[in-house]
Amino acid sequence: MTDNYTPSQVATRLDVSTNTIRRWCEQYADHLSEEANGRPRIFSEQDIAVFEYVAACRTDGMTPDDIGQRLDETTLTPAEIVVPEDAEKPQIEQEPSPDIQAPALLLQAHTEALQRLTSRLENQRIDEVEQLAGQVARQRTWQLVHVAVTLVLVAAVVAMWAIP
Repeated sequence: MTDNYTPSQVATRLDVSTNTIRRWCEQYADHLSEEANGRPRIFSEQDIAVFEYVAACRTDGMTPDDIGQRLDETTLTPAEIVVPEDAEKPQIEQEPSPDIQAPALLLQAHTEALQRLTSRLENQRIDEVEQLAGQVARQRTWQLVHVAVTLVLVAAVVAMWAIP
């Protein structure tokens, strides 16, 4: 099942404005899904991969026309990119040739997005564990209070029987 995202969710994920997302939708409509160009706009992971690529190209100083041309030349789809968990980032000593630059930028954008998602997941798991630990502590406290009250009542009953 593929997740769908709104323009504001995509903007937040990519740290850009919703106006930027709308502008990119108009500029790169041919490279986006039908839903991304519809009303309301709904984006898939593949659409987000295109935006990540566009963002990476913009960061490198490319013009919108150059980005559009690169997208036209790119044959590698985001679904074809697989990064093993234990893979090291390749060290590029020189500027990649134009025929591999577009996929390299796309791979870099996906790697950075994966790192952001991994960090968010770790933080979410920590929060969930802390919340669960708090619940368990409260339950244990009430159990101890219950045992203490029971002991006091038993002691009172024993004391009443012991009085002649």
